[in-house]
Amino acid sequence: MNEFFEGLKSMLIHFKLDPSNDQAILVFTACCAIIGAIAVFLDFAIYSLKGESLLNLKHSEKNTFILLLLWSVGSLIMGYFGQLLWVFQPSMTACLVVGFTWPILATKMLEQLKNREIAQEPEQEIYEGEE
Repeated sequence: MNEFFEGLKSMLIHFKLDPSNDQAILVFTACCAIIGAIAVFLDFAIYSLKGESLLNLKHSEKNTFILLLLWSVGSLIMGYFGQLLWVFQPSMTACLVVGFTWPILATKMLEQLKNREIAQEPEQEIYEGEE
């Protein structure tokens, strides 16, 4: 456990991850989750100041905490699978990419899927019954 916290400290303070660390994947995924939480926190700060969310999130007292948790978990999962599939090298740059851009891309992809689904929905035709 000490190795995990040493790796986390090294990653967050010195922006380096020792590849010989046995907990490197866990440290990387934890950093992805932390960066994801920072992304939501910064979005909330911008929302509080300007009244608009750059990430198109709906902030409220209760909702922001849930978004913070879900965004962090999403970043953690993406970082974990990206690391397993060798998409990301364990570095602070990769953590920033996963924490900030992956959730943004996922949000945009979901919006496009929803818009495509709405566009493909057949229109309801109204037939007047014969009497």
